[in-house]
Amino acid sequence: MSERILVIKLAALGDVVQAFAPFAAIRAHHPEAHITLLTTAPFAPLLRRAPWFDEIWDDGRPDWSDLRAVARLAWRLRRAGFARVYDLQTSSRSSRYRWFTGRAVWSGVESHGRVNAKRDALHTLERQREQLTIAGIRDFPPPALDWLDDPLADFALPPRFVLLVPGASPGRPGKRWPVARFAELAMRLQAPPVVLGGPAE
Repeated sequence: MSERILVIKLAALGDVVQAFAPFAAIRAHHPEAHITLLTTAPFAPLLRRAPWFDEIWDDGRPDWSDLRAVARLAWRLRRAGFARVYDLQTSSRSSRYRWFTGRAVWSGVESHGRVNAKRDALHTLERQREQLTIAGIRDFPPPALDWLDDPLADFALPPRFVLLVPGASPGRPGKRWPVARFAELAMRLQAPPVVLGGPAE
């Protein structure tokens, strides 16, 4: 029977994309395992196409006040019998899921923090790589991206373009790059800029 492994990455889009390399490293390290990703509904359709997971669960962030939903997730996690968990969300929420996974070997804030008390000062990519290295993963192949290819003919785009996403992190505007910088970058590009976003953009 295949070892059952849980990977946790709940949100957000930029963080999910930055986790592609860790996802690939986990799959390369456990080629025969049955790997489940615990995420949230907005990211499940994208990640179901990815080559790194056998199963996607999209109920990873129930409201704590919804006791039935929390109990359903807790029961699901306990019943799955995961042998190992890689918590790439490393939030206070995802850390609590350790209570629900029984005796699984856990890679997350606690295990990483015991080795490097300054883990929070690292960039996300450095932090995740160090976390996985501590967990015994030392091979980090470049993540496959061909599964993201989709026909673009319906968008009437030029053959070469640069995609800009200026409205990133709507809930945390302090994390956004200033609009003036996006404008300056767009003027310097060697390919036409295409802006992705909603009415605000």
